[in-house]
Amino acid sequence: WFRTNEVTLGAIGSVTVEMDYTLTGWEDRGGRECVVLSYTGQVRGGGESAPGPMGTQRKVERGRVGGQSWVDPVQAVVVESRMRQEIVSLLTAPVPQFGDQGGGTQDIKQELELTILLKLVELTE
Repeated sequence: WFRTNEVTLGAIGSVTVEMDYTLTGWEDRGGRECVVLSYTGQVRGGGESAPGPMGTQRKVERGRVGGQSWVDPVQAVVVESRMRQEIVSLLTAPVPQFGDQGGGTQDIKQELELTILLKLVELTE
């Protein structure tokens, strides 16, 4: 199934996340019989962010997301999730002026790759 969400990222502004989910089977995770959901998606940048410290602005240009989650349907809880994210953002910063040199702005492209693992664990005393 397909889902689109608008996500607000604080000072960075907002993005649109378009995700495709697929039920790929059942697996045992930590003694729980879990539904396996695989997903892929695109991140699309929103508008400009509000000016930050020292006049900088940051916006997400684009990104990709993918991974799998294991869900215990009896307890209605995510037991484990593994996700990959690739995000490209643009930071626009003012350039100081020294005499007749400088001034204006400079764009700095940032590429971020994340691998995220979430696991449900039991706490013992």
